[in-house]
Amino acid sequence: MPPSSGWPAAPVGFGQPVQGTAQALRAGFWRRLVAFILDAIVVGIVNLIVRAVIDAVDHGTTSLNMIYLIEFLVGLVYFSWLWGQYGRTVGYAALGLRLTTTGGQPVSVLRAAVRYILIELSFAFVFIPAIVSAFMIGLSSSKQALHDKIVDTVVVRT
Repeated sequence: MPPSSGWPAAPVGFGQPVQGTAQALRAGFWRRLVAFILDAIVVGIVNLIVRAVIDAVDHGTTSLNMIYLIEFLVGLVYFSWLWGQYGRTVGYAALGLRLTTTGGQPVSVLRAAVRYILIELSFAFVFIPAIVSAFMIGLSSSKQALHDKIVDTVVVRT
């Protein structure tokens, strides 16, 4: 089955739409926010461990920029892999959410990675895109943030 919207296809076995996601109830702002907070806690704990290991090995000589880059990469791997392979992260699973394409197909790891990068960028630009996204999720019928619209994804309740 060819990938939709020019994105690489999901792994073998993930080619069929998730049961009912094309018409499934889309997740609103508060549920998505709590899931994001749970995921931020998980990624934060991993980053604390990574930072402790780096400090133990280099005795605090690693630049802060390098630490931030490593922490970004930890988040990128966490979100991209879990969204791309399972359609959900720990936070999404806890709140009964799943990430799919707007057509109900599983997302690829590449699409998930681009989505994560867009989320990070929305926070980097003085939170303005993040605030706009929050209003888009909360007030629109599509319940899609800017990053969802760009990569053609939706978060649905399972």
